[in-house]
Formats: sequence, C-alpha cells, structure tokens
Amino acid sequence: MSTIVAAGAGNWSSTTPNAPWPSGTVPGNGDVADCAGFDVALDIATVPATGTLLEMKSSGAGGFTLNIAAAAFSGGGTINVTTMTSGTKTTGLLNVSGAGAGRTVTVNVTTPVVGASGKYVVYSGATAGTVAIVGVVNTAQAYYLFMNLSSGGMSFNTCNIVGGSVAAMSGVRAYGTGPIAITNCTITGGTVPDGYGFLNSSTAAVTVSGTNFINSANAMAYGGTPPTWNNATKANYIQFGSTKYAPELTAPEVASGVANGTVTGTRGCVAMVGKGGLVV
Repeated sequence: MSTIVAAGAGNWSSTTPNAPWPSGTVPGNGDVADCAGFDVALDIATVPATGTLLEMKSSGAGGFTLNIAAAAFSGGGTINVTTMTSGTKTTGLLNVSGAGAGRTVTVNVTTPVVGASGKYVVYSGATAGTVAIVGVVNTAQAYYLFMNLSSGGMSFNTCNIVGGSVAAMSGVRAYGTGPIAITNCTITGGTVPDGYGFLNSSTAAVTVSGTNFINSANAMAYGGTPPTWNNATKANYIQFGSTKYAPELTAPEVASGVANGTVTGTRGCVAMVGKGGLVV
C-alpha cells in the first residue's frame, strides 16, 4: 500500500510526472489517493483500473472531478474505494457534472467521512445521468455526505446512512429536481435537531423500496417533500423508538371506495362460491 499525493492538476490516468501524480505513478489497488490542493479529473471508466482503493481523500482544497458526458463514460463508470474523506473544496471531494443521459456512475464506498473542516463527499451537479452510491455505512457527520444539486439522478443501494452531528446537516440532501431512488437501505436521524438522515429540500421525486427510516431521539430520519413508497415487498417501515410503523397503504391495497388516511381504495371485490352460497 502506498499513499500517493498529487503534486499538480491533471487527469487520473496521466503518467506525466507531477501532472498530477509524482513520478507518474497512478494510484492502484490498496493505495491512498490524495488530491491535496489540486483538481484531479477522473478520465477512465473504472477507478482504480483494477482492485479497490483504500482511500480517496483531499488533504487540502482540491477535489476529484468527473464529467459524466465524457467519452470515457459512454458505458457508465465505477469507482471502487473503501473510504472517502473530503477536504475543504466547496463542491466536494467528488464533483460529478455534465449531461450523460442514460449513463450511471457507481461509487462503491463503505465509509465516507467528512474532513475536519470539510464539505460534501459526493456532490452531483450532473444535469442528466445517475450517480449510484452503494454499500455506505457511516456515523453522524459534521456536514452533508451526499448532495444532489441538479436535474440528474442519484440512487442509494444497501446503504446505512446516518444524519448530521451538527444542526441542519443531513446525511443526504436533495437540493435539485433530479429523481432519487433509495433501495434496501437504513436511514437514521442524526445526533442533533434537524440532522435528518435524508432531507428533500426540493421537488425531487424520491422512490423508496425495502428501506427503513429510524428516527433518533434528536432528529427525524426523513424530512421535506414526501417520498413515493414502493410497497411491493412490504419491507419499508418508519421507526419511533422501538415501535415500527408501515407506510400508508396504496390505493390498490385498499378496498374500492374505502378511505384510508389520504388514500381511497381501488381494489375490487373477490367473489367466492361455496356450499353456503356466495361470499363477497
């Protein structure tokens, strides 16, 4: 394992010394890649080329950038890393931009961490395409971990995301209009008031499948514009203390014409004929 610290700006795959990597040594499996005070552009579809980075980090005001519209990502992209630690760059450690309709960049990361005076870990300003976050397990942080700012989409799969440790800081914040899918996750409120696990500050269409929202003693797990619950698996629930509640039933699950909360049922009756006559 090596810690490779950028000595200048440049493309990730560049072997030109100090543009960005010293001696032109590109970080690989098991390495720590530190962009320090420079911007490093991800220009290959799989980072690292083989294996998994131990860490992507910024020890300064630099960041990693990814243009999802670039030719390298015509078939999508993948980042495999154990830990991501942000620096002080206002647009985050990983800043995704561009219009890449139909493209998905997947970030497989276990433990994202906001640096001591840091900003977002992943900040998406992409106007088309999707940034997919997979496998996160985090503790309460002092800033947003993930921010979706634009009309491109984001998705979260098999993540365990906790809200903020500083007031008004959430684990995830949707600030743009891009659709967001949350699948097979656990989202938990943070340790302070308004430290939402997930905050939808816009009109983003959020779809929830097989996901549990657990409110902490100090903060709600979800805040803002309500999501759409995909109840096909009946796996979603909201938890207050030790008590679990299922989301409101959808119209097809309620008998036709019956009001259940804000839903009026559309499910038709089933007729059965037995020895005792017709049962409806």
